[in-house]
Amino acid sequence: MQYNSNKVFPHPVLRRDNDDYQGGYDFQFTLESQSKKDGIHFTFEFDLSEDAPLVELIKKEQACYAVLIKSIETGFRHLESGFDNQFAYFVEEGILGGKITISPYIVSCVDIKGFSSPLIHPEFGKKSFDFASGTVLAIDEEKNLYVTSKVHLGSVFEIEVDNAMGDDEYRYDRDYNHIIISVSKSFLDKLKLMRSAPKGDALLMQGIYFPIIVSLLHELDADEKDGDGIDEELKWVRAFCAKLEEQNLALPGSDKEKNRLSDAQKLLEGSLQEFLTVTDKIINDD
Repeated sequence: MQYNSNKVFPHPVLRRDNDDYQGGYDFQFTLESQSKKDGIHFTFEFDLSEDAPLVELIKKEQACYAVLIKSIETGFRHLESGFDNQFAYFVEEGILGGKITISPYIVSCVDIKGFSSPLIHPEFGKKSFDFASGTVLAIDEEKNLYVTSKVHLGSVFEIEVDNAMGDDEYRYDRDYNHIIISVSKSFLDKLKLMRSAPKGDALLMQGIYFPIIVSLLHELDADEKDGDGIDEELKWVRAFCAKLEEQNLALPGSDKEKNRLSDAQKLLEGSLQEFLTVTDKIINDD
């Protein structure tokens, strides 16, 4: 269930920017995650106003805090719950991949009869409600993170021949699962020769892929800023976001300060140093 402050429920649901309960009560969720060799360690924390109507239900263990963890790429889906407002959860390495969605709730964990509160908005027209076990009682905005195995960004690029291209130009197309780079036949032959040389991948990464990566990062930022959103179904988008997350760099749409020129170098993980080593050897050999 995606967060929507305007979604209509047949019963009051505590959430931000909504007045099912009158009184300005707060329910907020924060997430911390650490990727380690053995897997991902999560810490979930819930902040619920002390005088909110649901507090007593949690104290009586009739309701609990819950998070739904989903990974579309691997098919993983798990609901973790607890009565404490902070708890941890661990997922082994290899279980999660791609975009991970963490959705926070308060849910009833037993059947509840005759729940009432003077703070329930009168528009509901009822003084009391019955909740079946598993009913959503509060919800906050979902959190997203990106997980990947150690993907080399070069794996999301494909180079193909386009006879309309000149020998001194190339272009890219980002509308597919891979970034398609179009070049002439002569250009491709030179790239193959470059790649076969010692440390040739570093030359390819810096000479061809690096400027494209910088451009793509700016385009992803623009997509989020313009309200179009990024297409997270595309493999290359998931790989870019996962790499940014892995390096603790700003995701598209994030308020964090961005330096995409610097970010692109970090995403390439050392290829600049290899490039400088290769060029230094070429210069010295001459």
